[in-house]
Amino acid sequence: MEAALRLLEERSYDQIQIRDIAEAAGVALGTLYRYFPSKERLFAEVLVVWTNDFESNVRGRRAVADTPEERLIATLRRVCRAFDRYPQFFRLIMVLEVATDPPTVELFRQHSERFNETLLAALSDVEPDDARDIATVVSSLMGSLLRSLTLGLVSMRFVLDQLD
Repeated sequence: MEAALRLLEERSYDQIQIRDIAEAAGVALGTLYRYFPSKERLFAEVLVVWTNDFESNVRGRRAVADTPEERLIATLRRVCRAFDRYPQFFRLIMVLEVATDPPTVELFRQHSERFNETLLAALSDVEPDDARDIATVVSSLMGSLLRSLTLGLVSMRFVLDQLD
């Protein structure tokens, strides 16, 4: 997992082969396939680890803000900075969101749930039903904007302006 994460920090999902991960991890290719039957499954696990680390990091550095809006904007800006620094992680999300393998789909659901928890934490003093609705809309907007950014259709400045 650590080797796959390091490789993904350096290059895109499409540029990484399972063989590269096995070499970087110092394990046999067959051993890697025993634990991860597909590249998608392996990187779905990697995404969950990365998301958990990111969510813990965001909670650990929660912005001191007076309003839920300010906390949400600060959280979204942290998310944008993370994807700006590692755009290959959003490209991975684009691959995994259309996966059909049930265990991979479940891992992607875990990633999505954890991201949603990050947004809800910023909205902790908002009525729970409203907070869930806001998180759903914001998550959809962010996904659309980051997809456009990843495809080179918009700039990060545009993404940030829209989120603000």
